[in-house]
Amino acid sequence: MNPDRKELIDRIAASMDRMRRLGRARMRDDLAGFDMTMPQVRTLYFLSRGPQRMKDISDHLMRGMPSATSMIDRLVRKGYVERVPDPSDRRVVLCQITEPGREMLDRFSRMGAVGFEAISESLTDDELDTIAPALDILVDAMARQTSSESDECCKDKREGT
Repeated sequence: MNPDRKELIDRIAASMDRMRRLGRARMRDDLAGFDMTMPQVRTLYFLSRGPQRMKDISDHLMRGMPSATSMIDRLVRKGYVERVPDPSDRRVVLCQITEPGREMLDRFSRMGAVGFEAISESLTDDELDTIAPALDILVDAMARQTSSESDECCKDKREGT
């Protein structure tokens, strides 16, 4: 590999890692005001797609069933999730997001949008003109390396809908 290319790849990887760490730190700060953890927020986003079985929640979070169940218990106590019978199999219990859970996600999303807007406002038009197409190229390259199913979930965001 060309040394210049390797250096650029290393720079991009380091920048992405730093961006990820800064984003997580910001999310932790934002979540502190909500009395929520990131896995709880991820669970609410997952449940916003529709009712889910505990196994599916556990798989999505890449956690064991006991850990996922404990988290759902906490979200139920907060009023953000409820357990309901599966209409197609009365032996199965589904977890679904409640209206207060949706409101929590909306508040969290609005806070994230405000934070991103503040970051964007600190950039010049020239910087934005550089960043936007570069990110499009990177996202497209990632999509080519990802299964079509995973890419399909991001299609709306890519098309701006």
